[in-house]
Amino acid sequence: MKEIQNKGRMIVERKGSIYLFVFFILALTFVVSGCTYLTGSTLGENIDDSTITTEVKAKYTVDSSLSSLTIGVKTYLGQVTLTGSVRTKEQEKLAVDIAQRVKGVKGVTSHITVRDY
Repeated sequence: MKEIQNKGRMIVERKGSIYLFVFFILALTFVVSGCTYLTGSTLGENIDDSTITTEVKAKYTVDSSLSSLTIGVKTYLGQVTLTGSVRTKEQEKLAVDIAQRVKGVKGVTSHITVRDY
């Protein structure tokens, strides 16, 4: 009788595991599809955009003529938009050039203003 009960428990435990696994897969599917629904882009595209933004910002911090400036960087589907202000037209051009050279960038739009400080 104990063997039957033990086997019965194992079947119940396996069914519970299967239900948990199915629930996890459904939840994961919902999260990924929800990402597409809310943003209009896939999870992979969102990650790529975040990577591009991070890499552009990192390159700005390394460049001595741009590191002290605050340049905003936003990326959507590979299109980078730059905002903020710089001291010279050359700094704006450099910021655009750096962004264009980052892997995955499809285009750069500059809304950077040139101001004399």
